[in-house]
Amino acid sequence: MKAIKPTVKFLLSIFSLLAWATFCFAQEGNLPRNLSQSLAPEKVIGKASATFFRKRNQITVQVMPLQVYGDLNDGIVMVPNYISWGKKIIAPKWIDLEFISYSEKGPLFLHDRQLLIYLEDKILYSGRLKLSLLKRSSGTPTTEVISQRIPYSQFVQLTDGAGVKIKIGKIEFTLTQEHLESLRDLIRITDAAISFQ
Repeated sequence: MKAIKPTVKFLLSIFSLLAWATFCFAQEGNLPRNLSQSLAPEKVIGKASATFFRKRNQITVQVMPLQVYGDLNDGIVMVPNYISWGKKIIAPKWIDLEFISYSEKGPLFLHDRQLLIYLEDKILYSGRLKLSLLKRSSGTPTTEVISQRIPYSQFVQLTDGAGVKIKIGKIEFTLTQEHLESLRDLIRITDAAISFQ
């Protein structure tokens, strides 16, 4: 197993500290009035969250990042998400499959961003991912953010089955039952039609 780089350890420490502080101090009524009003209201079901942004009048619905390939130094994280306009979650027509890659070898998907999603060894979806961010810094892994919008009905279909494989370029991985359960949480939070006041 690879050792975690110091920069990643530092970022994980900061994230853990913020999560701890939020957990300890962000209880209803424990924040100063002006700070509690500025926090975006959030509802959570399992690994899916819905966050309401009043100024934009929109709800961002997403699954917590899922490590689907490799590790934090050299791997891929998947974050399915969509935006629902207004104060109530409405099932979307499309969902964005966002993949964030980290590689010490440089960009993984600079040229080959073909996406294939297999359900029980049959192609469920085929498309080309769009590159939205490429970040290279000396001494840290290269970060790429690539995404593809797929029909929500196909997203639901892929969570109903077993044996889901995803291929991006030359990299292929299988979604575990834990990954699939997290994706189903997104469907559960959507079906709950949560509203914010």
